[in-house]
Amino acid sequence: MRLPTKEMREHPLFAWLPEEGFETFEACFDMEAENLGAGERRESRGRLGYLLSGRLHAADGEAVRPGELFGLSAAGGGRCLTAQVPSTVIWMDREIMTRVCYFDCWFHGRFVTELKQALARQERRTMP
Repeated sequence: MRLPTKEMREHPLFAWLPEEGFETFEACFDMEAENLGAGERRESRGRLGYLLSGRLHAADGEAVRPGELFGLSAAGGGRCLTAQVPSTVIWMDREIMTRVCYFDCWFHGRFVTELKQALARQERRTMP
């Protein structure tokens, strides 16, 4: 499925990204969108995921809400997720966080910064 750039731009993680950034991330980091129906299950298969809409539950019972990232902590492995309601997930190669391609696009560096800030906000929300 093509990236739903209009909907993605409604989220702070993607709001600033130019059209060429979406096109580059599709090509360089296999960024793609997937719609899941209620009850559908997916393995993260070592990919980084961003929940654009809906609600997911992991096998360990952890809830994933819209605007949250997942799949980074399961080092190299996968995580089984079930859509509780119709959901849209943005998948990307987790190397987006560690690899800089030879094009060295300005928006890649900014995206890594945005990802790290989003993860820090998520951690603060889950701390007691």
